[in-house]
Amino acid sequence: MALEPAASSRRQTGMRASVVLLALAVAGCASGSYASRQAPPPAPRDSPALISVQVKVPSRTLAAGSSMPAQIVVDNRTGHAIHVPGCGSLFQLALDSNSYHPEPLWPACLQAFTIAIGKSSYPVTLTASYYGCGGVASIGIPACLPDGQPPPLPAGEYRAVLFQSPHIVSAPAPIPVRVTPRSLHPALLELKGELIGASTWPIGRGKAAIVAYIA
Repeated sequence: MALEPAASSRRQTGMRASVVLLALAVAGCASGSYASRQAPPPAPRDSPALISVQVKVPSRTLAAGSSMPAQIVVDNRTGHAIHVPGCGSLFQLALDSNSYHPEPLWPACLQAFTIAIGKSSYPVTLTASYYGCGGVASIGIPACLPDGQPPPLPAGEYRAVLFQSPHIVSAPAPIPVRVTPRSLHPALLELKGELIGASTWPIGRGKAAIVAYIA
Protein backbone atom coordinates (compact mmCIF):
# COMPACT_ATOMS: atom_id res chain seq x y z
CA MET A 1 0.00 0.00 0.00
CA ALA A 2 1.43 3.42 -0.90
CA LEU A 3 2.33 5.78 1.94
CA GLU A 4 0.60 9.08 2.27
CA PRO A 5 2.80 12.04 1.24
CA ALA A 6 2.72 13.49 4.77
CA ALA A 7 3.79 10.20 6.40
CA SER A 8 6.58 9.73 3.83
CA SER A 9 7.88 13.26 4.52
CA ARG A 10 7.85 12.66 8.29
CA ARG A 11 9.80 9.38 7.91
CA GLN A 12 12.47 11.01 5.69
CA THR A 13 12.83 13.86 8.16
CA GLY A 14 13.26 11.42 11.02
CA MET A 15 15.87 9.44 9.13
CA ARG A 16 17.84 12.58 8.39
CA ALA A 17 17.75 13.60 12.06
CA SER A 18 18.99 10.13 13.09
CA VAL A 19 21.87 10.37 10.63
CA VAL A 20 22.83 13.80 11.94
CA LEU A 21 22.71 12.61 15.57
CA LEU A 22 24.76 9.53 14.71
CA ALA A 23 27.35 11.66 12.95
CA LEU A 24 27.57 13.99 15.92
CA ALA A 25 27.97 11.06 18.31
CA VAL A 26 30.74 9.52 16.19
CA ALA A 27 32.50 12.87 15.97
CA GLY A 28 32.24 13.31 19.73
CA CYS A 29 33.67 9.84 20.40
CA ALA A 30 36.50 10.43 17.97
CA SER A 31 37.27 13.76 19.55
CA GLY A 32 37.23 12.27 23.06
CA SER A 33 39.43 9.38 22.00
CA TYR A 34 41.97 11.74 20.42
CA ALA A 35 42.06 13.96 23.49
CA SER A 36 42.70 10.98 25.75
CA ARG A 37 45.78 10.07 23.71
CA GLN A 38 47.41 13.47 24.15
CA ALA A 39 50.46 13.47 26.46
CA PRO A 40 50.12 15.79 29.45
CA PRO A 41 52.11 19.03 29.17
CA PRO A 42 55.68 18.66 30.47
CA ALA A 43 56.30 19.85 33.99
CA PRO A 44 58.07 23.22 34.04
CA ARG A 45 61.76 22.96 34.84
CA ASP A 46 63.54 25.14 37.33
CA SER A 47 65.19 28.12 35.72
CA PRO A 48 69.00 28.04 36.07
CA ALA A 49 68.76 31.63 37.27
CA LEU A 50 66.94 30.39 40.37
CA ILE A 51 69.90 28.26 41.52
CA SER A 52 73.36 29.72 42.09
CA VAL A 53 76.59 28.59 43.73
CA GLN A 54 79.49 30.29 45.49
CA VAL A 55 82.94 28.87 46.13
CA LYS A 56 84.63 30.39 49.17
CA VAL A 57 88.32 29.87 49.92
CA PRO A 58 90.17 31.72 52.70
CA SER A 59 93.44 32.27 50.82
CA ARG A 60 94.90 32.43 47.31
CA THR A 61 98.12 30.71 48.38
CA LEU A 62 98.64 27.17 49.63
CA ALA A 63 101.84 25.39 50.60
CA ALA A 64 102.63 22.27 48.59
CA GLY A 65 101.32 19.19 50.36
CA SER A 66 99.07 21.16 52.71
CA SER A 67 95.35 21.79 52.66
CA MET A 68 92.79 24.37 53.66
CA PRO A 69 89.04 24.28 54.31
CA ALA A 70 86.64 25.79 51.81
CA GLN A 71 82.90 26.18 51.46
CA ILE A 72 80.43 25.57 48.66
CA VAL A 73 77.31 27.69 49.15
CA VAL A 74 74.22 26.85 47.10
CA ASP A 75 71.39 29.39 46.91
CA ASN A 76 68.13 27.62 46.01
CA ARG A 77 65.52 30.20 45.02
CA THR A 78 63.16 27.77 43.25
CA GLY A 79 60.67 27.81 46.12
CA HIS A 80 60.98 24.08 46.78
CA ALA A 81 63.61 21.63 48.00
CA ILE A 82 65.72 19.88 45.36
CA HIS A 83 66.21 16.12 45.75
CA VAL A 84 69.24 14.57 44.02
CA PRO A 85 71.08 11.23 44.25
CA GLY A 86 74.76 11.12 45.13
CA CYS A 87 77.39 9.44 47.25
CA GLY A 88 79.45 10.83 50.12
CA SER A 89 79.29 14.45 49.01
CA LEU A 90 77.79 16.45 46.18
CA PHE A 91 80.85 18.67 45.68
CA GLN A 92 84.64 18.51 45.51
CA LEU A 93 87.21 21.26 45.03
CA ALA A 94 90.52 20.47 43.33
CA LEU A 95 93.54 22.31 41.99
CA ASP A 96 93.95 22.30 38.23
CA SER A 97 96.73 23.77 36.07
CA ASN A 98 97.74 23.96 32.42
CA SER A 99 99.64 20.67 32.80
CA TYR A 100 97.70 18.93 35.59
CA HIS A 101 94.00 18.04 35.25
CA PRO A 102 92.69 15.93 38.13
CA GLU A 103 89.64 13.69 37.83
CA PRO A 104 88.06 13.44 41.29
CA LEU A 105 86.29 10.17 42.03
CA TRP A 106 83.17 9.52 44.07
CA PRO A 107 82.48 6.34 46.08
CA ALA A 108 80.15 3.82 44.44
CA CYS A 109 76.96 4.11 46.48
CA LEU A 110 73.54 5.70 46.25
CA GLN A 111 72.36 8.29 48.74
CA ALA A 112 69.54 10.79 48.70
CA PHE A 113 70.52 14.43 49.17
CA THR A 114 68.17 17.35 49.69
CA ILE A 115 69.13 20.92 48.85
CA ALA A 116 66.90 23.04 51.05
CA ILE A 117 65.19 26.24 50.04
CA GLY A 118 67.49 29.22 50.52
CA LYS A 119 71.22 29.05 51.16
CA SER A 120 72.96 25.87 52.27
CA SER A 121 76.68 25.35 52.84
CA TYR A 122 78.79 22.28 52.04
CA PRO A 123 82.30 22.02 53.55
CA VAL A 124 85.09 20.79 51.27
CA THR A 125 88.88 20.60 51.54
CA LEU A 126 91.29 22.00 48.98
CA THR A 127 94.56 20.04 48.95
CA ALA A 128 97.84 20.89 47.24
CA SER A 129 98.68 17.24 46.59
CA TYR A 130 98.12 14.89 43.68
CA TYR A 131 94.75 13.17 43.66
CA GLY A 132 96.35 9.75 43.36
CA CYS A 133 99.66 7.92 43.28
CA GLY A 134 101.10 4.59 42.24
CA GLY A 135 104.16 5.26 40.18
CA VAL A 136 102.62 4.67 36.73
CA ALA A 137 104.65 7.28 34.89
CA SER A 138 103.21 6.35 31.50
CA ILE A 139 99.82 7.79 32.46
CA GLY A 140 101.10 10.57 34.70
CA ILE A 141 100.50 8.96 38.09
CA PRO A 142 103.37 9.84 40.48
CA ALA A 143 104.93 7.46 42.97
CA CYS A 144 103.45 7.41 46.47
CA LEU A 145 105.29 8.77 49.49
CA PRO A 146 106.73 6.26 51.99
CA ASP A 147 103.53 6.53 54.03
CA GLY A 148 101.45 5.66 50.96
CA GLN A 149 100.05 9.16 50.48
CA PRO A 150 100.13 11.13 47.20
CA PRO A 151 103.09 13.52 46.86
CA PRO A 152 102.65 17.30 46.99
CA LEU A 153 101.97 19.27 43.84
CA PRO A 154 104.87 21.21 42.34
CA ALA A 155 104.94 24.88 43.22
CA GLY A 156 103.27 27.10 40.64
CA GLU A 157 100.03 28.68 39.49
CA TYR A 158 96.83 26.64 39.79
CA ARG A 159 93.07 27.08 39.70
CA ALA A 160 90.57 25.88 42.31
CA VAL A 161 87.93 24.10 40.21
CA LEU A 162 84.50 22.97 41.44
CA PHE A 163 83.43 19.40 40.66
CA GLN A 164 79.95 18.06 41.35
CA SER A 165 78.16 14.73 41.13
CA PRO A 166 75.50 14.82 39.87
CA HIS A 167 75.52 18.08 37.93
CA ILE A 168 73.27 20.50 39.80
CA VAL A 169 74.24 24.03 38.84
CA SER A 170 76.62 25.76 36.46
CA ALA A 171 80.02 26.02 38.10
CA PRO A 172 81.56 29.45 38.77
CA ALA A 173 84.82 30.58 37.28
CA PRO A 174 87.86 28.86 38.85
CA ILE A 175 89.72 30.76 41.57
CA PRO A 176 93.46 31.34 40.97
CA VAL A 177 95.59 29.73 43.69
CA ARG A 178 99.39 29.80 43.98
CA VAL A 179 101.06 26.70 45.38
CA THR A 180 104.24 27.65 47.23
CA PRO A 181 107.23 25.37 47.95
CA ARG A 182 107.27 23.39 51.14
CA SER A 183 109.28 25.03 53.88
CA LEU A 184 110.26 21.78 55.58
CA HIS A 185 111.92 18.62 54.36
CA PRO A 186 109.39 15.78 53.90
CA ALA A 187 111.23 13.70 56.52
CA LEU A 188 110.46 16.39 59.11
CA LEU A 189 106.76 16.64 58.37
CA GLU A 190 105.75 13.69 60.52
CA LEU A 191 106.06 13.85 64.27
CA LYS A 192 104.04 11.60 66.58
CA GLY A 193 101.60 10.88 63.79
CA GLU A 194 100.80 14.55 63.16
CA LEU A 195 101.82 16.67 60.21
CA ILE A 196 103.92 19.74 60.92
CA GLY A 197 103.60 22.62 58.50
CA ALA A 198 100.22 21.62 57.12
CA SER A 199 98.44 24.95 56.89
CA THR A 200 94.76 25.61 57.43
CA TRP A 201 92.94 28.92 57.63
CA PRO A 202 89.55 28.99 59.36
CA ILE A 203 87.16 31.05 57.28
CA GLY A 204 86.20 34.32 58.89
CA ARG A 205 89.13 34.53 61.35
CA GLY A 206 91.38 37.40 60.41
CA LYS A 207 91.41 36.77 56.64
CA ALA A 208 88.86 37.79 54.06
CA ALA A 209 87.40 34.96 52.05
CA ILE A 210 87.92 35.00 48.30
CA VAL A 211 84.62 34.30 46.62
CA ALA A 212 83.74 33.04 43.16
CA TYR A 213 80.05 33.51 42.39
CA ILE A 214 77.70 32.58 39.57
CA ALA A 215 74.02 33.48 39.37
